[in-house]
Amino acid sequence: MNNFLNTMSKVMKSLVKIEKIFIGLLFALSIVVIMISVIGRRLGNAPTWSEEVVRYCIIWVTFIGSAICFRRQSHFGVDIIKRINNKYFQKVIEVFVWLCSVFFAVFLVHHGYEFSMFVLKMGQKTAALKMPIAMVYISVPVGGVLILIHLVEVFLDRILNIYKIEE
Repeated sequence: MNNFLNTMSKVMKSLVKIEKIFIGLLFALSIVVIMISVIGRRLGNAPTWSEEVVRYCIIWVTFIGSAICFRRQSHFGVDIIKRINNKYFQKVIEVFVWLCSVFFAVFLVHHGYEFSMFVLKMGQKTAALKMPIAMVYISVPVGGVLILIHLVEVFLDRILNIYKIEE
């Protein structure tokens, strides 16, 4: 079991590194495109595709970044519930929040995938870039799968106490 957890830890560190690199690249691309757009506007010839590229980059950043937030458990919490000094109650709340998070992620994966495939079959394209809009919508199930992967880590760490999440 210990070998499995060590291997899992290495794999998860690599996954998080890839997620962070991807997010960083998307942010860098967004900044470059915004700069091109601003300079283009100043010169009177702004590219029509710039807003679309930035919007889609931010959508992808949102869903991949949300997975990292679930891993760090940096989602919203009700402060008054966290202040209740009862270990059993806190564990029950942790399990409840984890179950709700799993339900939410499964919902994202299922409905995001269905909608992405529907849009892909319909052949809908983006307005300015003329790329399949499904490439944007697929960010929803991808984010959901990443959330589920990180929730497995959270379950092993926070609920079972047999694993330690490391950055």
